[in-house]
Amino acid sequence: MTSGPRVVRALPRGATPALAAAAGLVAMLLVSAWLWPWRLYGFDPTDEGVQLVQIDRVLAGERPQVDFETSYTPGYFGFHAALLRATGGGLATTRTFGVLLQAATVGLGVALAAAWGGIASATVAALLAVGFLLPFSLRSGAPFNVPYPGWLAMPLALLAQASATRLALVRAGARRVPRNEVMPGLPWAIAAGVAAGCAFSIKPNAGLLALAGSAVAATAGWRGRGAGGAVLSWSVRAAAAVATWVLLRAGLDLATAVAFGLPVLLALLAPPPGSAHDDERVLSARRALPPALDLLALGTGFLLPVLPWAVRLVATLGLPETIDRVLHLDGSVVRAYAVPIASPVPATLALLSGVVVAAALACGPPALARLAPSAIPAGLAVAVLAGRAAGVAPRLVAENASPWIGPLLLAIGSLVPTSGLRGVRERALVAFAAIYHLQVFPRVDLIHVAMAAPPLLLASAVVGSRLAEGVLAAARRPGPLVVGALALATALACGRALPTAIERAREPVVPVDLGPRAPIVLAARHASDLDWLSRTVRDVRERSRPGDPVFAFPDLPGLGWLAGRPSPWTWLYFVPGRPSREDQALLLAEFERHPPAVVVLHANPEPAFVGADAYYDRLADHLARGFAPAATHGDATVLVPRR
Repeated sequence: MTSGPRVVRALPRGATPALAAAAGLVAMLLVSAWLWPWRLYGFDPTDEGVQLVQIDRVLAGERPQVDFETSYTPGYFGFHAALLRATGGGLATTRTFGVLLQAATVGLGVALAAAWGGIASATVAALLAVGFLLPFSLRSGAPFNVPYPGWLAMPLALLAQASATRLALVRAGARRVPRNEVMPGLPWAIAAGVAAGCAFSIKPNAGLLALAGSAVAATAGWRGRGAGGAVLSWSVRAAAAVATWVLLRAGLDLATAVAFGLPVLLALLAPPPGSAHDDERVLSARRALPPALDLLALGTGFLLPVLPWAVRLVATLGLPETIDRVLHLDGSVVRAYAVPIASPVPATLALLSGVVVAAALACGPPALARLAPSAIPAGLAVAVLAGRAAGVAPRLVAENASPWIGPLLLAIGSLVPTSGLRGVRERALVAFAAIYHLQVFPRVDLIHVAMAAPPLLLASAVVGSRLAEGVLAAARRPGPLVVGALALATALACGRALPTAIERAREPVVPVDLGPRAPIVLAARHASDLDWLSRTVRDVRERSRPGDPVFAFPDLPGLGWLAGRPSPWTWLYFVPGRPSREDQALLLAEFERHPPAVVVLHANPEPAFVGADAYYDRLADHLARGFAPAATHGDATVLVPRR
């Protein structure tokens, strides 16, 4: 066995726990201040509207999946309902919580990255995350304000990733305990399972991916557990590979396979590094016991937050219907919401090549490692030139690159050589991040990339910190390299985010009249963009009384919420394919019980809703026969019942 100091030296260099916690707190405060001016800026009547309507219905005593269709699980609605009930607030409460949640997630990520990779790498990751993944628009507002369940799942994913990594380290020998003892690792397994279960109670795919990522991450510490441990390790990895194939096959093409399948495959095939000490004297019959108990503890922890609501849901709907409504195994989500990943343009390829070359040089001998710091700036320069040659603005170059940077970093994290406890930690972090990154599929847009990013950024910061050690050791003057890396990250983040922030600071803002429930503001020159919505809300309020149902088609479910009118039907918006065409009969039957007092048709819906009037033909015919146009406000037409 190795001595205690040798085990300590095998761990990655990082900040002390106190310094890491202080760095996380500072990051949280800075991010809170940065995001605060956007707290009440803008409103999205589609995405934000549907969340607020459904939270309102839970506040009124209704049950998700039973009284209305949703892609999310009861924990999400229960949390927000409790938050609003406790504060007596409304939109201002959800917006304030959104800012604090984003800041806390960044702070947690910084603290973990600083502890395991150092302050510098944690700072670089945080700068790029905030600058590129938390955007805002002077015209419409900030998506981090919308109470998406994916935002709430982010810190839970980080906690699951950190706990599973600690579990792997304990199993690999980071703690000075006899190898035949099993209890020291089980609290970490239970913690990872509980975090994944809480995420599942908010957003099902996030929770399942966090659970699978935790299981695969745990296998990084199972080296030296005999034949039984090896079989269990590869069984877990094989199951993850099959599950990934099942998930991706509905929308599989070359770009999807490379962006999502390849990082997972590399993470699953990367052999777990040897532990700091393999005690071969451990009885062979007991070697596989700790890994088996790890999986049992993970599953137990997962069920603790899930069972209370799942049992009740099964009692109401039955097991098959509960599984169908929660997991959407019929593929309707993929068919309805798929946004394929765009193939990388030349500018993106130049940027990606710079990162690959930098990582390859950093792994080489000192003479080559000295060249690594120049590769990324060179790649950026070529990317800018390629973008200009193609007439593409730098912002669009960044948007095209954002879905590809993550998969590339995950692939690098699995391919770079590593060993010992450092390797155990890196393999665990990367494996979790690769599995959790599947959450971006099938809707590859910036919001979903951002929701999956925190575990990826943590893994990248830790792996990048180790690669940087070789570069700094080979450099004649390492100090300027660290300063240069921080300066480059700061310049990139500021270049992406500062122009809009400066406009926000200079522009006068004015209140927008969307009713008493939405005290929002917009820049004066953009306030007129929401005049149509403001007029529609006032019209709906004038043509109905409190308690009268309001129906919006195909999107804009937030209209009823803004007007203070209920929307008591199973479906609140209509993406062709979800609900199905056959579900029109149920909705029309619900109209008999809850006839709309006002209907609002949106003639220019979001792209996902285009074609809804043709797809939902019976519903469109019912609205045409039963309702007459009363007013038009921009793209919104207000209908009232025919007399």
